[in-house]
Amino acid sequence: MKYPMIVSCLFLTMMVFSGCDPEPTDPCENDTPDHDTKLSAKYLNTSSAGPTLTIDPTASSSKINIANVPTIVPLGNGRIDLLYSGVTFKEGKTVYVVDNVVSQRKADCWIVDVENEMRFSLSKSLDIVLVLDVSSSLGNNISAVKSNAKKMVTDILNSNPDARIAIVKFSRGSVVQGFTSVASTLNQFIDNNSIFNDPSIGSYQLEGRSETALYESINDAIVLLNNSGADGTGILTFTDGVSNFQFDPQFQDELEIIDSLNASGISHYTIGFEGNQNSVDESVLERLAVNGNFSFPKDLTELEEVFTRFSNSVAAVYDLYYNTNDALLENPVEYRFLFNTTIVSE
Repeated sequence: MKYPMIVSCLFLTMMVFSGCDPEPTDPCENDTPDHDTKLSAKYLNTSSAGPTLTIDPTASSSKINIANVPTIVPLGNGRIDLLYSGVTFKEGKTVYVVDNVVSQRKADCWIVDVENEMRFSLSKSLDIVLVLDVSSSLGNNISAVKSNAKKMVTDILNSNPDARIAIVKFSRGSVVQGFTSVASTLNQFIDNNSIFNDPSIGSYQLEGRSETALYESINDAIVLLNNSGADGTGILTFTDGVSNFQFDPQFQDELEIIDSLNASGISHYTIGFEGNQNSVDESVLERLAVNGNFSFPKDLTELEEVFTRFSNSVAAVYDLYYNTNDALLENPVEYRFLFNTTIVSE
C-alpha cells in the first residue's frame, strides 16, 4: 500500500530537478557590441596580389563613403597599415563624426581582434576653401563675419593640424590666400583689407565695393581644390547677396558651378546671411550646396551657430587605417568594423 506514494514522490522529485536544468544558450548571442555603423570586409595577403581588404558594400552601412583606393604603408617589425584616406560618414545632408570603433574577426562567433584592427583619425589629406563675401552690403556686420571666419580657421586647425585652408575674398573680383596650415597667416589675411589688382583694370580695395562676384569666386575655390591633390575636399561659401558681377561671361549663372561641383566630388556648404537686406537667392544657394548643405541665418547669433556647424561638417573627413601583420594569408578572413558616431549637422 505504500508503493504508489513512493512512486508519486519519485515522480515529483524528478519533475522538480528537471525544471532546474539550464536552458541551452547561444554562445554567440553577446558577440555584437553597441554600434550604429558597420563596415564589412575580407582580408587577404597572397604572394601574387599582396595585402588586400575587400569591402562588401552590401553588408556595410551606406553612410560610410570611401572614394579612394587604399595605400599600403609599411610600418616595420612586420606590421603594415592599409590606409583609406578622405573617408566621410554622411547620408544626404546629415554628417556624422566618429566616436569609436571595434574590430571583430569571424570565427565560430565574432571575436574582438586587438592585434589586427581598424583605427581612425581626422584626415591628413584634407583641403578646405573658405569663400568669403566682403562687399559693402555687409555694413558694420563685416567685423562679425570676419570674426566667425577666423574662428572657423582656428577651430579646424586646432582639431586637425594637418588640414590646409585657403581663402577667397570677393566683391568686385576676388583675392586668394593659398593653402596653408598656419592659422595666423589665414587670420591676418581675413582681417586685412584686400586689394584687387589687374594691370588691365587697375587696383582697388575689395572691402566696401558693392558688386558680388559670387559664381566666379566659387569657381576660384573649385580650381584650387582640383589642383590640390587632397583626398578630402570641401568649400564653405558665405554671402549676403546675389551674384551680380563677373569678369568672365560663363559665370553669369550658377549652372557651370553646379556642373563643376558634381564632377569634382567636392562637398560645398553655403551660408546666405539674411540679416542685412533679406536679399539672398535661397533657391540658388540650395542648388549650389552640392554634396553639402545650406542655411540662411537671420541674425548674428544664428550666423555664429551656422559657421560652427558647417565648419565641423566640412572638416569631418577621416583616414581609416587597417593595422595588421604582413604574414601571407591564402584564405580570406572575414572582418566587421563597428563604429559609433554622432550627428554634427543635418
